Amino acid sequence: MLAGIKLEYGDVFQGIGTLPGGPYRIQLKEGYNPVQHPPRQVAVSLKPPYKAELERLTQLGVIKEHRLEPSVRRTLFTWESSQRTAFEAIKKENTIAPVLAYFDQSKASTIQSDASKKGLGDDKPVIYASRALTKTEQSYSNIERELLSVVFALERFHHYVYGYTATVQTDHKPLVSVWKKSIVCNSPRLQRLLLRLSQYDVNIECLKGKDNVVADALSRVSPQPTTKEGEDEEYFIPVHMLTEEIPADSTRVGHFRRATAEDTISGLLMQLVANGWPELKKDCHPLLVDYWSYREEISAENGLLFKGHRLIIPQKFRSRVLQTIHEGHFAFEKMQLRAREAVFWLGITSDLLQTAQGCEVCQTFSRRQQRETMLPHEVPWGPWKKLRIDFFEFQSTTYLLIADYYSSHRYSQSNDFIERMVQTVKQCMRKCAAAGHDPNLAMLIYRATPLTTSIPSPAELLNGRKYRALLPTKSPIQNPHYQVVREQMVKDKSKMCEHYNKTAKDLPSLPLNQRVYVQIHPQYNQWTPATVTKTPVASQPKSYSVETTKGAQLVRNRRFICPAQEITPVPADRMKRGDNKRSKRPRRVIARPKRLIEAI
Repeated sequence: MLAGIKLEYGDVFQGIGTLPGGPYRIQLKEGYNPVQHPPRQVAVSLKPPYKAELERLTQLGVIKEHRLEPSVRRTLFTWESSQRTAFEAIKKENTIAPVLAYFDQSKASTIQSDASKKGLGDDKPVIYASRALTKTEQSYSNIERELLSVVFALERFHHYVYGYTATVQTDHKPLVSVWKKSIVCNSPRLQRLLLRLSQYDVNIECLKGKDNVVADALSRVSPQPTTKEGEDEEYFIPVHMLTEEIPADSTRVGHFRRATAEDTISGLLMQLVANGWPELKKDCHPLLVDYWSYREEISAENGLLFKGHRLIIPQKFRSRVLQTIHEGHFAFEKMQLRAREAVFWLGITSDLLQTAQGCEVCQTFSRRQQRETMLPHEVPWGPWKKLRIDFFEFQSTTYLLIADYYSSHRYSQSNDFIERMVQTVKQCMRKCAAAGHDPNLAMLIYRATPLTTSIPSPAELLNGRKYRALLPTKSPIQNPHYQVVREQMVKDKSKMCEHYNKTAKDLPSLPLNQRVYVQIHPQYNQWTPATVTKTPVASQPKSYSVETTKGAQLVRNRRFICPAQEITPVPADRMKRGDNKRSKRPRRVIARPKRLIEAI
């Protein structure tokens, strides 16, 4: 009926909301009888809520109560004087307050919008509007149609809301989160619609579907589309241009489109995007449950699926895309940043990590491993119990260096103890040669200097007395207190281990015949493929024997051996329910204070 009035009086209904010159009154033709149907029978369980709603509408004056005789199925409905009286009364009440009111700019404006498969509708206290969707708009996804209904409402009621703060109520909850996100995080079509809303000051809030009755009704009884030919190109051409900006040739895009159509999960996603997601997660298809948290961002364009601006890659091309992302052999962090700019699929983070760790070239040039916990040497019970001997050459002269573990309390890794002593002695001899001093006197001073404030000099530990080293000292004969000195050394080593182990951890043990990468020269960050040929023994718990691919036999500490990462092929049925669950952040463990437990 409204559609016929609009077509007949097209010069009056211009869509501006009100007519200039003051209030007008619409009067129906005399003798017009509305089409009515006999009352429908409802289930007993629905009778109480229906009755309460009808009483509420009657009190508000929206409907007029009229008693009818108990109806029987297939009984002809008669139009008599009592029915005409009720009809005239309801016509009068629907043309005066409180059903209709004039627009007041001093009051807050509220818009209720809704979209059905083929139409749009929205409700405002002073005006109603609806229209049918064009053929192009009917192919929009559910969330795009809902946002389009908001755009239609604001543009149709431009004279009411422009320059003022308005509230838009929608029964599509995902639309609220889309409105709060940045525009660039949405699909191209949503970006286009959001740009059209940028000129308005609006707040979008969610309204339950059962409370959005008028807008829902208008969206379902919208008139036939009256859009002129080519008018809907405004919505299609910009989206098509954005889709064409994918940095790939038409042949490759065609391969992606065919693979998306052939993929089972992609086909189900296409259907959900076109028809809308269910209200509850439990009603979603089992294969698409993992996509539930991304439902507001997934859209379809020209046979391709997008998550925001990122292309959703079908299963067939994922391994190829992973190799493309890893081009240049960058680390996992760079691969992740690169992937976030263009592509997406469930489990992409774990696939990127596995690709980076399984690359042989990357493993060859990987960084050093974290240091392990300290295993200090046992402190000897006295001098000359444990020695280290090494040769070194200085100024064409070969020297033999003998170092005692008891006289040195410092920690040295592996054979670094004697190497460090050689470095100290040679450095002292270089300085003496440059200054023209006697190196023997310098070594005497070194041996006579205390190790710490609590540990005597090496000479006193070895000989039980202090040396005279040019300084005037009173040095009585002393008996060596080996037990006291050893206890102090053990205490210092324990403290040293405590601080060292704060940033160290033990690496997992390696089984026999394990494929590994070994650092032949620990000073260079270059790793060589090898195989474990001998596991550690009790006396050397971190020492492994390995054999390289060239046949070289090496003995290395666990710190310089890294297990090889294998790339596990992705099975074809990986995307089955439960096979690709995204890892969740560990929850915080909350422990009750002991004082509360004791109090109980």
